[in-house]
Amino acid sequence: MLSFNAQLDLVFEDVNFTKTMDRVLGQIFRESVRDWLRELLLHVPVETGMAKAALQPLGRFLRVAVDIKPTRAPYYSKLEGMMQNIQSGTEMQLFELVDNKTNPMTLVYSFTFILDIWHYWHRRYYNGKHLPGEDAWQLAEAAFYQAFMDRAARRLPGLDGFLVWRK
Repeated sequence: MLSFNAQLDLVFEDVNFTKTMDRVLGQIFRESVRDWLRELLLHVPVETGMAKAALQPLGRFLRVAVDIKPTRAPYYSKLEGMMQNIQSGTEMQLFELVDNKTNPMTLVYSFTFILDIWHYWHRRYYNGKHLPGEDAWQLAEAAFYQAFMDRAARRLPGLDGFLVWRK
């Protein structure tokens, strides 16, 4: 099972400073999650659509288009123990996003995405021509952290020494 989790916690006393900080960091965090998803989408191949469909619910939540045009008819996979199709893919994921919109004034920002699909997302089961899912996952993770730090440096200058990531 692949899993990505990032969490940032902050504590400040001044209420006006805290509200503004919460709003700006929440925006930066959510935009960085969008960058994570967009980077991941660049590498996910589409045959039956199952692997890419796992990203569709998150795409709807973040308003990022996840286009799926299957090139192969659905079939039963012994590895997955189910039909490989778009519907199966959307059921095989779980995500949670905590930011200023979902949990205001806590200054906790967390994104968790869990996949239970094997055929693309685990290198040992994938023998296609595209980048294996685990490698794509690492590229997306790097894009997330880079996007967050770039935006924070631009929109909250001088705060970079106070941001601490927990993985």
